[in-house]
Amino acid sequence: MVKAIQIGLGHWGFSWTKEVIPKVPTVEMVGYVDTSLDATARVQTELGIDPKLCFSSLDEAAKHTDAVLAICTLRTEAHYPVVKRCLELGYHVIVEKPFTTTIAQGKELVALAKAKGKVLMVSQNYRHQPAPIAAAKLIAEGKFGAMNMVSIDFRRHGPSQGYRYWDMPDPLLADMSIHHFDLMRYVLNDEPVRLSCRT
Repeated sequence: MVKAIQIGLGHWGFSWTKEVIPKVPTVEMVGYVDTSLDATARVQTELGIDPKLCFSSLDEAAKHTDAVLAICTLRTEAHYPVVKRCLELGYHVIVEKPFTTTIAQGKELVALAKAKGKVLMVSQNYRHQPAPIAAAKLIAEGKFGAMNMVSIDFRRHGPSQGYRYWDMPDPLLADMSIHHFDLMRYVLNDEPVRLSCRT
């Protein structure tokens, strides 16, 4: 069993607490961290999380638990400082995509994890869904001939998603497009040569 704490119990964090983590039998949750009393109360009330396992700060959770893994499910701008502190405290880390808001931050965290001898993993789940798996198989088998171009048209009504994308500058590039980028890598079984973005 891997003892873990989860940092971030908001919109996506709650989903992880309810839908993802309970399906991993080798993880034992020993702590939950969020500065929001409402978010903490929600997991306690709706999911039956023991209040004794809930903490308002990462340092407090570190003092009172014997976790070895930190599962970071926070807004993107919080990834860098929280992941950095987790690594400093000696945790292995799983963090949601997108990893950090800058390449420099990402490189710093990778170097810190390496120096500490800790695993630092960015979660990415779209490639594990049935449709991409089927598409990757069709392309690998050459069912429709050679692939020479991919075009993606992604549309979603932001206000009905339950997540505050309107608070984020360029949310499609900053948050969602990494899914599509990774799906192209997976489905095409190829790696990029060049990349450019514009808002």
